Amino acid sequence: MPPRNSSCSGTAPAHPIPVHDGTTVVQPELSTIVLLNGQSVSPAATSSSRWKLPYIQETIIEGSSCPPPFIAITESWLKSYISDAQVQIKDYQSFRSDRPERVGGGCLLYVHDQLVVTETDHYEDRSNNMVMCYVKSCNTLFATVYRPPGADTSGWKNLLDRLQAKIDAISENTTVPDIYVVGDFNYPEIDWEHGGLRSEARCYDFIEFIDRNFLTQVVNQSTREGSTLDLVLTNVPRYVAEVKVNPTSLSDHSLVEIQLGFNMTGRKKNETSKIDPNSFRAVDYHKADFVAISDCLQKVDWLKLWELCDEDLNAFLELFKLTVLQITLEFSPKKESAAEITSRKRRGNKHIYVMKRRRRKMNARIRALQEMNPSSSLIPKLKTEVSLLCYSIQEGTLEKLNKKELRAVDAIKKNPKYFFSYAKRLQKTRSTIPVLRDETGALVDDPSIKAELLQKQY
Repeated sequence: MPPRNSSCSGTAPAHPIPVHDGTTVVQPELSTIVLLNGQSVSPAATSSSRWKLPYIQETIIEGSSCPPPFIAITESWLKSYISDAQVQIKDYQSFRSDRPERVGGGCLLYVHDQLVVTETDHYEDRSNNMVMCYVKSCNTLFATVYRPPGADTSGWKNLLDRLQAKIDAISENTTVPDIYVVGDFNYPEIDWEHGGLRSEARCYDFIEFIDRNFLTQVVNQSTREGSTLDLVLTNVPRYVAEVKVNPTSLSDHSLVEIQLGFNMTGRKKNETSKIDPNSFRAVDYHKADFVAISDCLQKVDWLKLWELCDEDLNAFLELFKLTVLQITLEFSPKKESAAEITSRKRRGNKHIYVMKRRRRKMNARIRALQEMNPSSSLIPKLKTEVSLLCYSIQEGTLEKLNKKELRAVDAIKKNPKYFFSYAKRLQKTRSTIPVLRDETGALVDDPSIKAELLQKQY
């Protein structure tokens, strides 16, 4: 598990650095998520903060070898008369949620152009703001949230319900996305380092949202006057390599930078390389008929093939490969495509998908009743039905997992690789170490160098 807090330095420059053995290695280009309470980034001519967005572009973006995939700004203080073009930053798409009536508040989210945003949503009321984007190519949901001190409880709950509904809807159509919920939450009563609460009632809905989505808060340093107000919540804390919290002239809140262990703008998780259907990689060896393959290989007259090649070794090796490939393809089924695997999983889990869809519709109905008729007698009944659905979904999911486990145990003798692959997927603690620092303090991601560093350490 990567460190939860750190003195951290941000994205390192991508230039060759010396290593202890005299060789050089190029610093890895790692993505950094930026979070800032802007305390007004209004570009209006009469605003004293119109210098902030150009400053952000010059220092944070252009000063980095790897542009941040996401830049989240809270307390943007923007209004509807300020157009998107006025807050545009080069190479970034902007998404915003402005406070409609009162002064202040608001959220502004910049997403790098290399990440294609496939779905967006926003929420605003007199107090709270939220803007959310989903990037399908890397299955990542990113939300920026602003909750002011003393926020209206019902409005805050509506915001969390809105965000939860989007997470549930996306999770129904694909695997659970990588979730990042960042922003200024103004919960000084939560002790993130030791897990203490000074006022459980005020934090109940927030803590419930965190627990429901298995989120981890990775900023454990003070971001303003001794309190950790600016938070980064994620369900993939293992991706976090370092956390940097530093004062900035942009605000009286510290600038938070979350360095990931990979380059997000260069990673396409859902893209797979095309496989030649007439190659060894296209074969499903788990279902191959190895007895038939062995019999055919024994019947091949290899000496005759050698003579046909005029005893040319390179030509014989090519013919040998093609002969083995032809026999393997004849007695082995092809691997399923990604679309076929998804379709098969959907067919097997159809009853769970149906229950999730029903739960989503009932939750939407509950929210509508709470807004229009809070005293309706239907609300408790619907909540009971939702609870029963949640229990049924949980039981169905556990049944599916038990079947997978039994299949893995049955395969332990004839296919141990399948068993250990299954066991590794369920590890609670991942052994992956994205990056380490060497003796000079430089970040390295080369596996061999990391292995040497760990060997020296332990």
